[in-house]
This record gives sequence, C-alpha cells and structure tokens, in this order.
Amino acid sequence: MGFPVGILGLVLATFCVGLSFGNEESLVPVLMWGYKNPADLKFSHNSLHNIETSSLTTHIQKIIEKSSNPLVLCFVEPILSVEDFSAQPTAFSHVKDEISQSKLLDYMPSVYSAAEGVRNLANEGFKVKEISDTDSFPQDIADIDVLIVKLSESDDDRFSTLAKHDKFISETYRRAFEQRKNVIGVLTSEISLSSIASLIRYRRDAGNSPENRSDFDNFSMKDVFVAGNNNGRAMLYAKTPATLYLPNGNKYILMKNSKTTTTLDDRVQSEIQRLLVTYFTDDGTMIKLRFLFTKDQMNKWYLKNIELESPKLEIKTNLTTSSSITSTLNHPYNTPREVEFADENKVRVVFSSGLQVQPWIPDLLGEKFGDMEEAVTYFTVGIWMGLFVMAILAVIFTLGIVMIMDIRTMDRFDDAKGKTITISATD
Repeated sequence: MGFPVGILGLVLATFCVGLSFGNEESLVPVLMWGYKNPADLKFSHNSLHNIETSSLTTHIQKIIEKSSNPLVLCFVEPILSVEDFSAQPTAFSHVKDEISQSKLLDYMPSVYSAAEGVRNLANEGFKVKEISDTDSFPQDIADIDVLIVKLSESDDDRFSTLAKHDKFISETYRRAFEQRKNVIGVLTSEISLSSIASLIRYRRDAGNSPENRSDFDNFSMKDVFVAGNNNGRAMLYAKTPATLYLPNGNKYILMKNSKTTTTLDDRVQSEIQRLLVTYFTDDGTMIKLRFLFTKDQMNKWYLKNIELESPKLEIKTNLTTSSSITSTLNHPYNTPREVEFADENKVRVVFSSGLQVQPWIPDLLGEKFGDMEEAVTYFTVGIWMGLFVMAILAVIFTLGIVMIMDIRTMDRFDDAKGKTITISATD
C-alpha cells in the first residue's frame, strides 16, 4: 500500500507545483460575435476552465476558413474584467445592441493572452494589421484578414472610458461592415482588472531588503532611455553610463546628453522589440546600440543580444551576454551587478553598476517601470510543508497497513481434530 500512497503524494505535489506556474495577469475575458456566421462555429469549451492562447488562435482560424471572406475585427482594451459585461448599468450598451442581432455569439471568461492569440494568426498565413484608436481607419480593408484596434486609456473614470470605447467599437464595427459585409467582432484586453493589484502593489519585505533593493528606487527620469509607439514602450536605466571597450584599447563612455535619441522598433508579428539608443561622444562619434528583446509563449521576455554600430569606428557587430536577463511581461529585470555584452573579437559594452530594463510596457504603467517580480522559487515554504506532511502521512499509513496485515489469531493451542471447547453461561 505504500507505493500507491507515494504515487498519490507525487500527483498532489505535481498539482501544487502546477498551480505555481499560473499567470493570472494574462487571463482575460473574450467576447466574440458575428452576423453571417452560423452558431455551430461557436467554441465548445467549459466556462470554468482556462483557455490556452493556442486554442483561441486555432478556433478563430477555423472560423475564418469556414466563413465567406470574413474580417476579424479585434478590439483590445488596456484593462477588462468579467464584471464589465455583467454590471448594471452596463458601459457596453452599443455592443449589447450589436450582439443582440448576431447569429454567432461566444463568450469566454478566462483566456490566456487573448490578444496574443489573435496576433498569432499572422503565423498561420493570415494578413494581420494593428492600429490604435487614435489612427485613421484604413480606407481599404479588402486584403486584410485580421484588424486589431488597440483602445487607449483616458483621464476619465473607468465607466466613462468604457462608455466612450463602447461607442467607438460600434461605429468602427459598422464602418468595417459597410466594406466587408462579414465581420467577426472580438472584444478582449491586454490584462485583467483582477491583476491590477499585482501591478500597483508595494514590494514585499524581501524585495525591499538592502541586498535586493539597490539604487534603482531613486532614479531620475532624465537618466532613463524610453521610447514607445502604439504597441507599448520599452525603458532602460543604468546608475552609471555604459562603457564601450574596443580591442585596440580605446574606450568610450556612453553618456546620455542632448543629442542622444531613443526610438522603438516594435515587430508585433515576429514578437521582437528593439530599443535603439543613439549616442554621440564629445568628438561627434555616433554609436548606436540596439537592444533586442524577444518573448515566448510563456509570457516571458528576454534580452540576449545588442547590435552595435558605428560608421566612424567602422564597427557593426552583434554582442551577446552570459547574464540571464529575463522576466515576465509587465515586470522589469533589475540587477546591481555588472552586466557585459561582448563578441568574439573582444568588443565589449559594460554596464558596471548593473541595469534595469523592461520591454512591452503596457499603457497602464505609463512612462515608469512595473513592480519587481517576486523572487520566489516554485517550491515555496507552503509547498515544502505540504510535501513533508504528505511524506509523514504516507509513512504512518504504510506502517498501519503493514501492522494490520501482520495480525495473527491465537490458535496455536487449538486441536483441529479434537472437540471444540465450549463454555456455557452457567459455568
């Protein structure tokens, strides 16, 4: 019996570890509707279960392939919650009128990174275009399969902001319907409202300890390299300027001055973001550093390479780092230790006092870094306690079963061939 108990403990431990991988920030609601698509294209899913990003991509792909030249018009709110669709009075009165006449109506309350799932349709061969609500609507959308419209934040209260977006969604949907006649509307968000607390929470004591705090808490925005566009922004900060070391012994201090420029090259479909910082030294030498950010399907971003270019110095090379510069989306990477990028020719860019960097910063944060990600291992104290208690219970349970199986009746004095001894009540 000990072996099955051990298996049970292992299953429970695996379940606990699996829970630690959950990324609640990327779970967002998705509303989908359409006039000319039959209801049998509705996504068959359990509303109590979370839907993976790839599953949403596959579902929309099937709708496009089974429909007659549809346009997927996806509206992406910065923040959205399940309650936004059920609250009374509702801010989405116009959207409610639209979906009341639709043949296809699907609601998924919990989808991982739904906006990324729509963007991933570009990898399936569909033409995806992304604009902002401040951009003019495309004059010709005949060749577009998926049109993503990012809705921006405003200074109004949340209800008023959603009401404005509601009117904009209705007008934009009808405008697209006039051209394509078959429009599949999708409404989702970048992050869920329930995760806002994790974006604005204060750092815990572990994060505020002297050894973890460093000097990044008290920086000035004039020392920060920041650039952005409609798809977000990226920021980089170092306490001291980076230094460029050349094989011939020359070195250049890369300081931020009035000539320094910062731009962002955001390649949505390839999930790459490049922060280009152009430095000018005192003698007029131009030095360009392109910080290349990538992200994966697990909502983690990475900085592994820097592209260095300087026409005057006749240098154009790719620098890599041995440091693990990575974090989850909406969180920065921060280290007070030296970070070095180098190539095989010993061209080096060194951040001697460490750096703080974050790509794909959501509009919610504005021009500021997100909160530091909690440096908590997957096997937390609670998980270890659970495993320890399960091990003790498994041992006790096993010993108990063994003891029960070892019980023997006291029959060694009985004679199987003789008469059974009986004692009556009168005796």
